[in-house]
Amino acid sequence: MTGKLTTSQQKGVDITDRDLCVVAGPGSGKTRVLVERFANLVITRKASINEILTLTFTEKAANEMKIRAAGLFEQKGMEQERQEIEFAYLSTIHSFCARLLRENAIEAGIDPQFRVMDELEAGRLKEQALESTLKERTDEKTLDTFLNGIFWKQTDAKKSRLKSFRENLIQLYEKIRSACVPIAETVSIDDLSPDILSTYNSVEELIKEIKDIYSDSKLTPKTREKVEYVLVQWNASDMRNGIDELYCGKEKISQKDDFLALLNRVKTVQNSIALQVSKDVKKPLGALREELKNLIGLLVEDYSTSIKVMIRDFLMNFDIAYSERKKVGGLIDFTDLEVKAIELLKNNEYIANEIKRKFKYILVDEFQDISGLQKKIINLIRSKNNLFIVGDAKQSIYGFRNADVEIFQDIQNDIDPGSLISLNENFRSRPQILDFINHIFNELWPSNSTSQGTSPPYEGEERGDVFNSSKDNTQQLKPGAKFSNKAFPSIEIIVVEGNDKTEARKWESMEIAKRIKEIVDNGEIKITNKRERERRISYRDFAILFRSTTDIKLYEHSLSHLDIPYYVVSGRGFYNTTEITDLINLLKVIESPLDEINLAAVLKSPFVGIDDDALFRLADHAHSSNEKKLLYQSLDDVGSIKEIEEYSRDRIVQFTQFLNEVQDIKPRTSLWKLISFVLKKTEFQSKMLLFSNGKKKYANLRKLVELCKIQEEFEPLVLRDFIEIVDGYKFREIRESEAPVETEEDDVVKMITTHSAKGLEFPVVIVADTNRDNSRPSDYFVYSKNFGISFKILDPSTNEAEVPLSYERINDEITEKELQESKRLLFVAMTRAQEHLILSGGINKSRARGDSDKGNWHNYISASLNLDPGPEDNREIITLGEDSSHSIEVKHSRVKEENKPSAQNGPEEKTGGKSIKLLTRHRKAIATCNKIKTPLPSKEIVETGENILSRITHNVEIDNSHYVYSVTELLKFYFCPQLYYLNSILGIQGINEKSMTDPHYVEDEDESRLNDDEIPGHELGNVVHRVFNKYDFPEDNLNAYIKKELSTYDPDTSQKSIDHVAKWVNTFYNSNVGKEVLSSKRYKREKSFIFNCRHNLIRGQIDLFYFGEDGLLKIIDYKANNITVEEIPEKVKLYQLQMQLYARALEIIYGKTVDETILYFLVPDESVVIDTSEEACRELDSTLDNFFTAHKDGNFKKMSGCKCEWCEYNTIC
Repeated sequence: MTGKLTTSQQKGVDITDRDLCVVAGPGSGKTRVLVERFANLVITRKASINEILTLTFTEKAANEMKIRAAGLFEQKGMEQERQEIEFAYLSTIHSFCARLLRENAIEAGIDPQFRVMDELEAGRLKEQALESTLKERTDEKTLDTFLNGIFWKQTDAKKSRLKSFRENLIQLYEKIRSACVPIAETVSIDDLSPDILSTYNSVEELIKEIKDIYSDSKLTPKTREKVEYVLVQWNASDMRNGIDELYCGKEKISQKDDFLALLNRVKTVQNSIALQVSKDVKKPLGALREELKNLIGLLVEDYSTSIKVMIRDFLMNFDIAYSERKKVGGLIDFTDLEVKAIELLKNNEYIANEIKRKFKYILVDEFQDISGLQKKIINLIRSKNNLFIVGDAKQSIYGFRNADVEIFQDIQNDIDPGSLISLNENFRSRPQILDFINHIFNELWPSNSTSQGTSPPYEGEERGDVFNSSKDNTQQLKPGAKFSNKAFPSIEIIVVEGNDKTEARKWESMEIAKRIKEIVDNGEIKITNKRERERRISYRDFAILFRSTTDIKLYEHSLSHLDIPYYVVSGRGFYNTTEITDLINLLKVIESPLDEINLAAVLKSPFVGIDDDALFRLADHAHSSNEKKLLYQSLDDVGSIKEIEEYSRDRIVQFTQFLNEVQDIKPRTSLWKLISFVLKKTEFQSKMLLFSNGKKKYANLRKLVELCKIQEEFEPLVLRDFIEIVDGYKFREIRESEAPVETEEDDVVKMITTHSAKGLEFPVVIVADTNRDNSRPSDYFVYSKNFGISFKILDPSTNEAEVPLSYERINDEITEKELQESKRLLFVAMTRAQEHLILSGGINKSRARGDSDKGNWHNYISASLNLDPGPEDNREIITLGEDSSHSIEVKHSRVKEENKPSAQNGPEEKTGGKSIKLLTRHRKAIATCNKIKTPLPSKEIVETGENILSRITHNVEIDNSHYVYSVTELLKFYFCPQLYYLNSILGIQGINEKSMTDPHYVEDEDESRLNDDEIPGHELGNVVHRVFNKYDFPEDNLNAYIKKELSTYDPDTSQKSIDHVAKWVNTFYNSNVGKEVLSSKRYKREKSFIFNCRHNLIRGQIDLFYFGEDGLLKIIDYKANNITVEEIPEKVKLYQLQMQLYARALEIIYGKTVDETILYFLVPDESVVIDTSEEACRELDSTLDNFFTAHKDGNFKKMSGCKCEWCEYNTIC
C-alpha cells in the first residue's frame, strides 16, 4: 500500500496520549501504520529510538520494520537515526527476554553466557531428564500404576506403554509450563463424595418418575418392554449399597475392586437404556442416561485422583532433573526465556521500574497471537497510556503455540471507546473476492457471536456498534484498492469425486496442476491492480495453501507430472523423504547388522537394488537352513544360492564388502565424515539425480550431512545417538523443510501452509484439500487451568478406557477452541488472494455432506453456496446475492468419475464399483438354482462383456511371483477359476460379493420385515466375531460390550439384536468346545499369518487356536450362517479346504501338528471336526497345484454347473 494514509490509519499514527488498540483486518496496511507511528514518534522528538520498545511475532517482521523505518529516516535526512535503527529494541518477545536476562543475569540467577536451546536440543535434554527420573526417583509400584492404571492404546506390551508414557508426559509438562502454573497446583484433591451422592439422588428421583410412568397402562407393549428392562437392571444393580459402602462411611474406602464393581453396575444400567420409546417416557429416560453418564464421570474422577497426585509428584521430580541439567550446561529453552523474565521482573521491582522509565512507548504487533506468559511480561513493563497494540481476533491461528485469542478480545471489551481504532479497508484483494469472503463468513460468524474470536466490526469505531450492528455490516471487509474490469469470475470452486478421500485427493491434485498450466498457457488471468503494470499471470504468482502438509507429496507429484516448477516454502517432510529414510536405514544396519527389517529395506533400496525374488530366496535360505541363520549371516552364503540371479548375487557380494569396510573405519572418524564416505562410496547421492525430482533428493542428502556436522560442533555424536535423534524428530513431526533447489524469487509455484502464509499475499491463491477434517488424535494427558491434569483410566475387566468428568470437559473445551480456530484459518487462507481465488477439494462420492460445523472447510463452503453433494449439481456459474447490480459470480467445476483422464494422464486409478445387494424376493430362486428373471442388460453392457471375454479367452502370462495370496482368493478359485479371474485379477465387481464363495448364501430374515431398530443377520455375524475376539470380560458385561459393537451399525440398536448375539456367544461357551476354550491357558484369537506354500506366500486369519487340557493343538472357526442341521454337510464341503489350509499354515509356522480342526456352526449349535490327514488333503493339494499353475500360464477355466444360474457374472460369462 502506498499513497496517503486513511483517516483511521492516520489516527493510529498520531494519537499518543492514551493506550490504543487497533483492530486491523487483512490487507489493511497495519505494518505501515506501525512503521509510520514508530518513525513519527522519533521525527516529532516524542521519543528517541532507544525509548521505543517494539515487539513483533517473527524476526522476519522485525527486520522488515527496521528496513522500512530506515527508509523513512533517510527520506527525512535523519542519517543518525537511520544508523541507530539497527540497534533498536525492535524484535520478537523472545529476543527481548533474552536481552533482558543477559543484562540482568546475576539478578535472574542464571549464567550470563547462557545459550538458548532450539526445540530439538531441548527435546533431547528432556528425554534424558525423564530417563533419570524414572531410574532414580520412581519405584516399581508407581511405575506399574502409570503403565497399568492409565489407559494406553498399546495395551499389549509394557515397552509400548512406557514409550507412550514418556512422550506424552513431556507434552503435559510443556502444557503446564506454558500456562505459567506451578506444577504443585495442577491437581485438586477435593472430596467429591457430596457431588457423587447428589448425582446419585438425582438418579433415584428419575427412577421413581420412570416407575410411575411404567405403571401407566397407556404405554405401548414395545415401550413397556424397554422400560421394564431398565428397571430390572436397576433393581439388580444394588447401586445404593455400593454408593453407601464407598462414599457414606466415616472414612471413605477406595478399594480398586469395589470401585470397578460399582462402576460396572452403573454402566450396566446406563447401557440398558434405549430411547426408541413413546414420547412420554423418552424425556426421563434421556435424563436418566445423562445423569448416569455424569455419575460415571464423577466416580472415575474420584478414583483417578490418587493417580493424578502420583503424576504431579513425578512431574515435580522431572522438573527438578531437567532444571539441573540445564543449569549444568548453561542452557535455557524458549519457555524459560519468558518464565525467567517474569520471575526477574516480579522479584526485582526496581528492574521493572527502570524498564518503565526507559521505554516511553511500547508497540506490539499481532497481539491476537500472544500467550498468557507474554501478556504477563507486557503488563509488568508497561506504563499508563504508553501501550499500542495491533491485532485481529479473526486472524488468530496459533493456538498450538499457546496463543490465547481471548486476551485480545478482553482488551477490546475493556478499553475506552476512544482508544479503539478499526482498519476495515482491504488494499489487497479484488472487490469480488472480498464480497465472497463476506458472504461465507456472515454464515460462519453470526453477528451476535463472540465465541469464535471475532473482533468488533471493521466498520465504525463507536463501542455501540460492536454487538448491536446488523448482520450486513458486522463482519464486512471493504475494498480499498482499485482494479481493472474482469470479464469472468474471480472465484473458482473445484470439486473432485473419488471412491474415497485418498483417491479423491489424488485426482484433486491433478486438477489443480491442470488448472495452473491452463491459466499460464492461455493467459486468461492478468494482474489488474491499478497500482501495478498489467501483465499475464506466471507460475511465480501462484501459491497453493495447505491446512496440513500430510499429503503434500501428492500435489508435488502432480505438478512434476505436468512439468510445473514449484517450491515448498515450508513443510514437515524432510525426515520422511524416501532418500533420507533409505540412508537412515543403512546407518541402522551399520550400527546393528542383525536387524533383519532394516537390512531387508536396505537390500531393496538403491544402495543394493536386488528384487523381491532375490530377497525372498536369501531369506528363505536363512530361515530354512538347519542352523536357522539370520539374514545378515546369509549374505556370505549368497554364492551358493543358485536360485538368485547372477546380477543380484554380485550386488550382494559388493554390499557385504562395503559393510566390512565401513565397520573398519567407523571407530576412527567423525560421524558426518562417515556419512559422507557412505554416500561417496555407494554413489547413492549421484544415483538420486536419475530419479524424478532428483535435484531435491540430492540436496536433501547434503542437508542431512550438514545437520549432522552442525550437531557435532556442539557435542560428540555416536551413530546410535544420531539415529535416535532422527527417529525422535520423525515422531514429533519436527518442522524441517526439505532442502531447496529453487528459490521463492524464481518463476515457481509456491506450496505453503496457511500458517506460514500469514502476513503474505499472492496474485492467485489455491486453497487445496478443503475436504480435510479438523480431526486430531485424543491426547492421553490433558490440562486446563479450570480442571487441572486429567487422563483416562484403564478398566482391567474390559481393557477399555473410563473417562473422568474433567477429561471430558477439558476435551470439549479443546475441541471447541480448535473448531473456531479452524474457521479463522480458512479466513486467513482466503484473504491471501489478490486477483484470483480457487478453492478445491476431493470428496467421497458415496458419502453425503455431513454436519458443516465440524471444521471441514469444504462443508462450510458447500453449505454457504447451497452446493448439492449429489451428482445432479452441474451448475457452471453460481450467482450469489439478490441484487443483480451487486452479485458475486463463482465458477463451479465438478469432476466426476466419467470425466477423469485416463490412467496415463494422472495418478493410478483404483478399480471400483458399487456393490449391489440381491433382493430377498430372489431367495427361493437362488436356493433352488433357478434362473432369476431380471431385465436383460443394455446393448452397451453386453458389448463391454464380450470385449472383456475376447481378451480373456487367450492365455495371458501373469507375473504374480511376488504377490501374497489370501485364503479367500484360493476359495474363490476353488469355487470357479473364471469367477476368481474376473473378480480378483481383473477387479470387476459382482452383484453380491458376500455370496462369492457360498452358493447357498441367504440372509437369515427378510430385511423388509425388520423393525427400524433391528440389524440384519449378516451384520450380527460380523459383530459376534468381534465379540469372540474380545471375550475377556465377565459374563455380566457381555450385553454392554455387544451393545457397544452393535452401535457401529445403529447407535440405538434394539434389545432383540443384543439378545440375539448374546445367545450365540453363550451357546458357544456353554458347549463342550466352548468350555474347553475357557479352561485353556494357551490360546490365540484372530491370529493373522503368512506362510510359504510351494514358493508362494499365502495369508489368512484364524478365528481361534488353543491347546486343550490334553495338550492337543486345536483350531476353531466360527460360522454365523443361519442354517439347519440338514444343510451342514453341504457347508462343510466348501469350508473343508479353508480349515485344511489353516492347519497346514500352523504346522509350517509353529512346527507343531494340529490335532483337531473344528468348524463350529453357531446356528444350529453344531460342531464338525474336519479331517486334515494327508489322504483327506489331496483335494487341497490338487487345488493348490491348479491355482499356482493357472497363475503361471494365465489359464482360468470356467466351472460349469447349476450354480452358474445365479452367478453375478453370468451376463458376461
